[in-house]
Amino acid sequence: MRLGGVAIHPGSIEGLEGFCTLADDHGLSAIVAPAGLDRMDEEAAAAWGEAARNAGLVIGEAGFWENLQTPDGDLAADRLARLRRTLRNAEVMGCRSVAILPGTHHPSDKGFAADAFIRSKEGRCAVLATIRAALDGVDPASTRLGMEPYAASFFYRPEEVLDFLDEVDDPRFGLHLDLANMLTVDTFFDSRAMIEHWMPDLAPHAVSCHLKDLTRPVSPLGLAFAEVDLGNGAIDAFLPADMTVFCEHFATEQDYFRNFDLAHALAGAQGVNFLARHPSKGDVT
Repeated sequence: MRLGGVAIHPGSIEGLEGFCTLADDHGLSAIVAPAGLDRMDEEAAAAWGEAARNAGLVIGEAGFWENLQTPDGDLAADRLARLRRTLRNAEVMGCRSVAILPGTHHPSDKGFAADAFIRSKEGRCAVLATIRAALDGVDPASTRLGMEPYAASFFYRPEEVLDFLDEVDDPRFGLHLDLANMLTVDTFFDSRAMIEHWMPDLAPHAVSCHLKDLTRPVSPLGLAFAEVDLGNGAIDAFLPADMTVFCEHFATEQDYFRNFDLAHALAGAQGVNFLARHPSKGDVT
């Protein structure tokens, strides 16, 4: 696997040289795409991709987290057009995937907000139509569109995720794997059994992965999950081969660095190593 952090990024092509020192210090070889991929021209996208490859870094994912199911028709059309530009520029850049959420009709317009629509058959059909529209006429050779499971939506439990992937039935579309988002009250306390049961079916669909751990704090409000340092929660799974995996949602760089160390330790205990970057000879090191 290739380890990275969503908020640990060179920031610019010029920042790659300094970032490579940090990457080597923490055993990283994956980065996310720079922000604003939908506003970038193809020349800039190509330059980013070439610089990252020369530095031995894999651009594993670009996040397009805007609410694609807004009931505002004009806004929905604008976001769909920008998602399509993101896919095209990701392909030019050599970014392996573009990640989206199912979306919502919630008045907050937050893509992760819960509402009845996105758990309904109507919502599922709307997401299917959005995915097909996003991919229509876009024929990436190496970039795939991946949707991240979210408990507020129909795209949540492993069996529901697999059923939807089968319905889309398009090699350009896959699963942005975040196992923490797929846990239920029933599976939280035995996440290993859930993962071991479903990972053989889920893993072939994965386009990138978010690496995190969860605990269930005591809460006067009832059920609540909280993200914690790796190894301190209920999730334990690793993907094989060349998959990019990203830590996320930590408040500071030091939190990320601590969890990179934990990820290496946990992987090593399973006999797994994260791949190091391999810069092109004579380029950024």
